[in-house]
Amino acid sequence: MNVEDWLSGLFASPKKSNAGINKQSFKDVPNFEKNQTTNKILADLQDANLSANLQVEEEIKIMGILTKEHIAETARLTNILRPLKLDVANLPDELSKLVEIVSTAKQQAQELEETIEISVKVADISASQTQALQRLQNLEKIQESLHHMNTCDTHEQLARKKETEFLSKKIGEYAGHVRHLEKKLEAVDYTSDIGHRSLEQRYKDLNLASEKLSQLRSKLDIYSDLTPDLNLAKIQVQNAKDELMQLERQITDNISNINSN
Repeated sequence: MNVEDWLSGLFASPKKSNAGINKQSFKDVPNFEKNQTTNKILADLQDANLSANLQVEEEIKIMGILTKEHIAETARLTNILRPLKLDVANLPDELSKLVEIVSTAKQQAQELEETIEISVKVADISASQTQALQRLQNLEKIQESLHHMNTCDTHEQLARKKETEFLSKKIGEYAGHVRHLEKKLEAVDYTSDIGHRSLEQRYKDLNLASEKLSQLRSKLDIYSDLTPDLNLAKIQVQNAKDELMQLERQITDNISNINSN
């Protein structure tokens, strides 16, 4: 079944209602025809129908004008024949042909009106069919995209679940190790004073005291050239010695504490 056969079956009876054709179109559309080629064919058909509609409308206008002229001529002849009490059957051939032409023109005008009405309906149906196929194609793309996203999300959720289970297991193991180490520390009477942070602080204090000691020694070197005032010089020297002895004791105490730990 190709596009031409499908369209022939779809629009075989133009007298069908719009609802019937639309229902049939949604039901009988082959899946392999839901593509850009079909949409282009339908669009070309729509353009052709619109062009034919314009041509038919022009012909209807012309036929309408001719019909009005024939009707006016028929009325004029009727007004002439009625007072003369003449029957159409008894008229000369020329007048009979004129009456026949007028009747034929009326019938053709009516048929043209029906034809243009059917053409308009077919064009509307063609446009609706094109839009419906486009929407259906878009929905199928959306459905495929959602299915792909759902598949990716499922794989990602499984990976996260495995990772969470692994991390939970490791957390439990680490918690057990921490409890075991805490029990060992309690058994040896561990205190925070002998911890790593306490040693770091003592090391910093020792470095600070060493820096101050170096500064004081520098000051004592300056005292080699003391002022001529002996009493004042003795006081300055004694103060410096006292401060030096105090720092040396502090350094000795810190070293002893570190060695004892």
